[in-house]
Amino acid sequence: MKQKRLFWQLYPGLVAVIVVALFLSALYATRETRRLYLDEIETTLIDRGSLVKMQLVDISISDQPAIDSLCKQLGRVANTRITIVDSAGVVLGDSREDPSMMENHGLRPEISGALKGQTTSRSRFSNTLQINMLYVAQPVMDEGKTVGVVRTSLPMDRVDLALTSLYWKLALSGLIISLLAGIVGLVLIRRVTNSLEDLRLGAERFAKGELDTRLPVPSGIEVGSVALAMNEMASQLDRRISMVMRQRNEREAILSSMTEGVIALDRNEKIVSLNDAAAALLKIESPANVIGSSIHELLRHRALIKLLGEAEGGIGTGSTEVQISSVSGAEQSLLINSARLIDSGGEQMGTVLVLSDITRIRKLEIVRKDFVANVSHELRTPITAIKGAVETILSSNLSMNTDADRFLQMVNKHADRMSSIIEDLLSLARLEDEQENGSSEEYPTSNILEIIKSSVQSCQAMADAKSIEINYDADVSFPVKVNRLRMEQAISNLIENAVKYSDNGSVVKIKVEQEGDEITISVIDSGWGIEPQHLPRLFERFYRVDSARTREIGGTGLGLAIVRHIAISHGGRVSVESRHASGSCFRIHLPATS
Repeated sequence: MKQKRLFWQLYPGLVAVIVVALFLSALYATRETRRLYLDEIETTLIDRGSLVKMQLVDISISDQPAIDSLCKQLGRVANTRITIVDSAGVVLGDSREDPSMMENHGLRPEISGALKGQTTSRSRFSNTLQINMLYVAQPVMDEGKTVGVVRTSLPMDRVDLALTSLYWKLALSGLIISLLAGIVGLVLIRRVTNSLEDLRLGAERFAKGELDTRLPVPSGIEVGSVALAMNEMASQLDRRISMVMRQRNEREAILSSMTEGVIALDRNEKIVSLNDAAAALLKIESPANVIGSSIHELLRHRALIKLLGEAEGGIGTGSTEVQISSVSGAEQSLLINSARLIDSGGEQMGTVLVLSDITRIRKLEIVRKDFVANVSHELRTPITAIKGAVETILSSNLSMNTDADRFLQMVNKHADRMSSIIEDLLSLARLEDEQENGSSEEYPTSNILEIIKSSVQSCQAMADAKSIEINYDADVSFPVKVNRLRMEQAISNLIENAVKYSDNGSVVKIKVEQEGDEITISVIDSGWGIEPQHLPRLFERFYRVDSARTREIGGTGLGLAIVRHIAISHGGRVSVESRHASGSCFRIHLPATS
């Protein structure tokens, strides 16, 4: 449907309203004027008829010549037709015609009404004069009886002439009023529509981005308030757009200067934006061409699909590592961190991915692990030879002085400790190698109680030497899918630590609980405890709270690191709670078997 301008919607209607109002007013005025004019004439005729009746007092109703003479005399003076008839309707006198030539008027409606004793008026065509006349007939009474009728009349052409003149005057005045009202309405509507046109043009300039322009403010409150509101809106939009542009430039500057790749995805996992670093990592020559594409078209990896699923499921942040082929064909390691993008309403609007190239770090870790494994293997043979030689000398009957014997005992002790360190390093190397290769071995289901019993038995001799009691719940029977030997090693390491760092005669407790989808194995001691600043680094290799005391006890500094790696290899984690001089609680958290 074609739209009309506001002027053509308002002005024709306004003119139509004015014309209709004037027409109805003129129609009502003419009808009322005609009625008033006729009433006035009728009153005049009644008064003149009454004067005639007064003249008839001195004349007998039977004196026809006198009555006719009276009618003609009074008719000329009053310029009114006067007719007098008797009770039988016979015309006795008329101011215009010869009564003897006139027919009986008894059937005339005004005459018949007057003969009944009522003053009657009628407007009708006169057969005698052949024109429209207004008649008023009054009864002439004598001793309570109607003896005759006095009729006065005037031609209606006077009324029509007066009313026609009135009609023309009303039409002329109506036309003048319509023109004046139309001109005034035109000016007023033009003022309104011009103001609205200014608002429209201003809004179009605002839509084009010309927010520094301002609209003229009309004097009218309504349109003026709209113009002020639009000017204020433009000012605020200008400030906000400037702020958004500044923030966007700052964000783009930050993203372009980052060495990490950043990719923003929408709810459908389609790329919204990415920085230059991400394009370089993914070997994208033209970043603009991939906007709107699915992330899986660029990076197809099962770990990424799982990571995005977790982010969309409301888990929040997460990370994974993927391997892609570099330009040279070598494998490239990428660490991908994900986080949900939340809008102002708290709803997820997408996901942001941060890509870090950790290829060099992974290579260094491989070199380090190979170095540790190779050195451990290489050191095992000479350490074994040294230990064997020292034990042979100590077990022989060779006579040696006290100092030589003490030195041999020291060498033997440190050889044992070095052998333990090598064994632990080799265990860590094997664990890391399994994690690196992503072993998909399905572990058998074992009873956690049997594993704890075996671990306690392996540590019982150490506990008995310090009169330490090891307590555990004998009714625990949670099934877990684990490598039995690895888990026994982890639990044994925790028990050995609890026994080493507990006082003689104390108690070590082992608890197994299921909390949600986790089975927690807790080893609790009442020993020296650990200060809070050491807790975050306890599971690092070779980290010692008190190096001198640890070496005195005989620890290698690798036991807790082994526990952590074993827990991770089973999809679990480790934790610790401790307070200085109040004991410690080390926990292994494993996935519950469904």
